[in-house]
Amino acid sequence: MDKLSKYLLEHIQIDFTGDIDPEAIKKFLREDNSKEANQLLSKIMQEGIDDLLIVVADCLKERLAEGINENSLKEELISYGEA
Repeated sequence: MDKLSKYLLEHIQIDFTGDIDPEAIKKFLREDNSKEANQLLSKIMQEGIDDLLIVVADCLKERLAEGINENSLKEELISYGEA
């Protein structure tokens, strides 16, 4: 059971549903004038939404054992924006 659990955890996929496009991102970040929000928005405009969703999902996969919450997701978004 341990090996199976480890294998499944290593191969789990995370996906996002809903309408996520540059306009939706702008709407979410409109009132946030933080450095992190500006970096993230700039990077999304340059590289697109698909890259963001793939990278963040992959990074969140590593956090499954600890749990994923708003703070862990925010940390990954900041990290992506700074990269």
